[in-house]
Amino acid sequence: MAKQFKFDLHIHTNFSDSIATPEEIINRAIAIGLDGIAITDHDTMDGYNKIKKKVRDYNLVIISGVEITTPLGDILAYGIEEMPSGSPTEILDKIHAAGGVAAIAHPYAGFWRMSFADMIDIIKHKIDAIEIFNAFTPLEANIRAMELAKRAKLPGIGGSDAHVLDMVGAAFTVSNEKDILKAIKAGKVKVGWI
Repeated sequence: MAKQFKFDLHIHTNFSDSIATPEEIINRAIAIGLDGIAITDHDTMDGYNKIKKKVRDYNLVIISGVEITTPLGDILAYGIEEMPSGSPTEILDKIHAAGGVAAIAHPYAGFWRMSFADMIDIIKHKIDAIEIFNAFTPLEANIRAMELAKRAKLPGIGGSDAHVLDMVGAAFTVSNEKDILKAIKAGKVKVGWI
C-alpha cells in the first residue's frame, strides 16, 4: 500500500492570533507524525517568513501560506511568496498568476451577507479546493462545506485552524503524493481528523 502523507493546511502562529511560535508548531507537527504543514496566519506571511530560510533544516514539508480576509469569506492561499490584495476575484487570480493554490476556508463559519458559497457556480473555476473539514468549526458547518464541494465538483481539504499548540493536527489533508499542492490541483486528496 502506498504511503499516505498527512498535511495540516490551516495553522496560525503568534504572528496573527495564536500564542504558538512557528518553531513550536513545527516541533509539535513532527512530534505527532505529520508530514507537512502550511502556516496560514491572518493577512500576513510574517510567521512563514520567519522560518523560511530554515525550512530545509526540518524533517517536515512546510508550505508558504496565508489566510486572506475578504468581504465574501476567507481565502487560503498556498505556495505563494507575497500576500495578494484587491477584490476577492482579483486575489484568486493573483494567487494563480503566482503559481499558487487557492482554497475557500470554512465557507459556512462566518457572518457574511453574501459569501463565496452563495456564488460558487460563478467563481468555482477560480478555486482549487474548499476546506471541508476545519477542526475549529462546528460539525454542521463542515457538513455543509462537504456538500458545497461535492456540488461544485471541487476537492475538499482539511486543516486544524489551530490557534493553540494542542490543536495542531486535529484535522488534516491526506495524499499519496508528498507534493500536496500538486495533489490538490489534481483532486487526489482526502481529509482526516482525530
